[in-house]
Amino acid sequence: MNNQEFNLLEEPWVRVMRLDCTVEEVSLVEALLNAHHYVNLAGEMPTQDAAVLRVLLALLFAVFARVDAEGREAPLAKPKDAIARWRALWELGHFPEKPLRDYFARWHDRFWLFDPDHPFFQVPDKAWKRVKKTKEDKKKGTSTTTIEEAGTSGDTAKLNGELLESNNKLRLFKTVGGAEGLTYAQTTRWLISLMAYDDTAAKPSNDRPKGAKEKYPTPGAGWLGRLGYIQAQGKTLFETLMLNLTLLKDGQSAWKWAPDASDDEDKPWCYLPAWELDEPRDGERSPLFLPNHRDGEVIEGDPEHDKEALKRQDRKPYNPMALFTIQSRRIRLSRQAGKVKGYLLLGGDFFDKENAFVEQMTLWRNMNAGKKNLPPSFVPSMHDASKQFWREFPTAFVPPSTEGAHQPGVVAWITTLHNQALLDKQALMHFSVCALGYDDKFFCVKDTFNDGLAFHAALLDEADERVRKSVIAEIDLCEQAAKAVGGLARNLAAAAGGEADGAAERDRFYFQVDRPFRQWLEALDPTGDVDKAIDAWRETAQGLALKLGDELARAAGPAAFVGREIKGKHLSTPEAVRLFKGTIRKIYTKGA
Repeated sequence: MNNQEFNLLEEPWVRVMRLDCTVEEVSLVEALLNAHHYVNLAGEMPTQDAAVLRVLLALLFAVFARVDAEGREAPLAKPKDAIARWRALWELGHFPEKPLRDYFARWHDRFWLFDPDHPFFQVPDKAWKRVKKTKEDKKKGTSTTTIEEAGTSGDTAKLNGELLESNNKLRLFKTVGGAEGLTYAQTTRWLISLMAYDDTAAKPSNDRPKGAKEKYPTPGAGWLGRLGYIQAQGKTLFETLMLNLTLLKDGQSAWKWAPDASDDEDKPWCYLPAWELDEPRDGERSPLFLPNHRDGEVIEGDPEHDKEALKRQDRKPYNPMALFTIQSRRIRLSRQAGKVKGYLLLGGDFFDKENAFVEQMTLWRNMNAGKKNLPPSFVPSMHDASKQFWREFPTAFVPPSTEGAHQPGVVAWITTLHNQALLDKQALMHFSVCALGYDDKFFCVKDTFNDGLAFHAALLDEADERVRKSVIAEIDLCEQAAKAVGGLARNLAAAAGGEADGAAERDRFYFQVDRPFRQWLEALDPTGDVDKAIDAWRETAQGLALKLGDELARAAGPAAFVGREIKGKHLSTPEAVRLFKGTIRKIYTKGA
């Protein structure tokens, strides 16, 4: 068996869609150099594409944060430098060959899927954790000690994103991978996805001394699995990569690309992509704010394990290229006859998600909202798979001036590009979201979710937030109308002598307004007659709500039409409908 196999820079594994809609696999080098010839990534799942996109972005950050489009050394130090660097690449229309090939030549040996020293996104065999196992025979009074490889084993079914069948979950995806194993190309894509989205089912090594107070900390799900992921979407893969190449933090400040005098010690994993580290990180369940304890060594009584001490020492990745390649799992693939048959997995690096604004591609929520005397503190706001993305517009595209809110970094970056006149003001901006849905403990994946939204770039104009706030107001009115529909359903059920929570009817209303709202938002021109457009939308939304109310009334049946006395008041279909129509008209009265 070859020690080195399948170099990601040379072998085809990135699935892309060409402009003629054909799908093919290309190497990492081809994916970047020919990105302007591809529409998008075309992997097996949108979440997989998101994980792969971030690896491509990490490479671009690693190159163009250090050199210019001609390949000359020019580290980004000031915001104006970042804008100039981005402008030069955007106007070029494709990624320049020399700086990329120079970088790949330097780091070529760090992109082998299988390598004795630096296997891509894995722990090498020689550094893989081993655990002593002692088995006692009480009758004979003897004991046997063996050394076994640590880790939770996984088969190719889970590696390729299929959800395994059990007593409480069904396999949702039956695509590829079984006893025959996965190809190296498939494995690479799913390896990156597993690193990003792995659930919490894997158990820690059972190597704690009996009675020991210290336990391995819980790393949680893979970092990407904990986000309300959002990305800007271009017409080509090149445009998508460029729009998400956030060379300024939150569109404003320079990133920290290397440690400086203010750092108490050098922590390369906080500012370098994983493949640039001298040694792959191998410590089990390693918080980034603690030393990398090899073999999970934990010293009892060490003040570093005091909760307050941990909070003081918290350290997050400095920049996106470190974040996008964070090794949230320790993985070791097993191969046979040119196929991957399975893997071993342990928990890896993690950090506190609170105020982790190094992450630019997530929605945020204020944990302290509604709590008096507490300053805002933000954590990623995960998507609700039951909601259409436009219903999250107030969180995703919140005006930056909104108190107690934090705008996603990629949205702030696009706004900066717009304000710098680097994007066409009349162009439509597309944003897409995707997520895996876990159970409440992130122990298993239950479903998958993806959606998108398009609107005029001028909607993000900071100089005039009126239109954006008007859109948010209309979404709030939709929420009120949906509640009114649910209330009608409850009243009709009560009039017939039954019960209902109205959830299905609320969802039905959202389904009916979904396409009309998207079409209205896409057509809304902030430079046109916005008030007229809002009036037209309210008439549409009100009409859809009233029509649905009539349909519910007709389906309520004779018993509801006759009605009954409830708490001293008579309730019937005519009375419930009259109340509902009055509520809807009040909601959509001009100026509501």
